[in-house]
Amino acid sequence: MSIARLVGRVFGRRDGGARATTRFPAFDTTGWQERQRSESHVVWTSAEGDSLTVNRGTYGSLPPVSDQERWRTLCRPIGEDRGGSIVSGDSFEEPIPLFQYIYKREDGRGYLYGAQLFIPRQGTMWVIGAGAREHGTTGTREALVTLQLAEEGRLEIERFPIPDAKGAGRRIRNWFRDPYDPEYSGRILRSIADDEQYDALAPHHPLSRLRRTLSTVRRTLSFDT
Repeated sequence: MSIARLVGRVFGRRDGGARATTRFPAFDTTGWQERQRSESHVVWTSAEGDSLTVNRGTYGSLPPVSDQERWRTLCRPIGEDRGGSIVSGDSFEEPIPLFQYIYKREDGRGYLYGAQLFIPRQGTMWVIGAGAREHGTTGTREALVTLQLAEEGRLEIERFPIPDAKGAGRRIRNWFRDPYDPEYSGRILRSIADDEQYDALAPHHPLSRLRRTLSTVRRTLSFDT
């Protein structure tokens, strides 16, 4: 199922979305090439193969973006439906109120990271989506974070009485853990290395690129009122 259809299912999309007079929100697209434009959406791609989209729809009753818990609950199925899980879900009030959701899912030997900025506005909702995937060598970010934690003396190793199914006899304690529900046990979980504080260690990693894209969009976002 496409992200657009899944968002519509989660939020209860109604008929009568975008019209020919739709004016899309403006934000800095430096470094992005427009690939497609219609009355309802726009698509850009970057030299790294990342994607950026804008869609507009009419949905049912939406909670205020300040209600982070409610939005996290609503957004969780978006990652789960695609075999992934939530990385983060955060509300922003400035410069324009919105909710930002980031998820990850397995993609070959690495991960694909996706995100949506949900912007309820004047009875409709704009959804700005972004995606970035791992290419080539994977695991570099995780290795750098592990090394830093070890150097700081914050690496906790948990040993198994019996090796697991993969033959491993130990693991890093709480390396994989849901950010909001410690009892959640999905197939894919957020890792310590996914934390935003480690983006500077691996600036070219897709999750780091994704967060920079989202930051740029939020900071420069405006609507023609």
